Amino acid sequence: MHLPALFSTAHISIDLIIIAICVVLFTVDALRSGAAHATVLAVAFPVAMLFSNLLPHTYIVGGMLSKLSIAILPTIIAVAALVIAFILINRMMSMFGSYSAGLFYSFLTGISATIVVIVMWLQTPALHTLWSFGPQIQTTFGSAFALAWLIVAFLILAFVRS
Repeated sequence: MHLPALFSTAHISIDLIIIAICVVLFTVDALRSGAAHATVLAVAFPVAMLFSNLLPHTYIVGGMLSKLSIAILPTIIAVAALVIAFILINRMMSMFGSYSAGLFYSFLTGISATIVVIVMWLQTPALHTLWSFGPQIQTTFGSAFALAWLIVAFLILAFVRS
């Protein structure tokens, strides 16, 4: 048996590494400050993507945006909408407390927040210019299973926050 080949990362896709990093970051944040930030992100991401999809069709702003010919304008709008929605929803939900409930609940929080981010990322074409996930992730978290994944993620967050 060749031990260095056993521990080689050559067969791990960059998508799985990105997902693992997201889970670790959300878990560490949940250990530090509870599930509040992950819950806010899980609520803010769908709201922001709805706003970023509706913004170009509005009367005043849509007219101004149609005059701009920037290739990454939809991406800029989506990221700005996510930041604004996160800040506003965080301010709305800050009174609900943020306590750490231990490693297991923090890990569940990290997994559920990552699920919401991946599903909403795949459902938002404007974000594909920043990163496009591979076919394995698109099949697993794509349109066919998106609703099921979101329901599971929100159920986990509701369980952790209760």
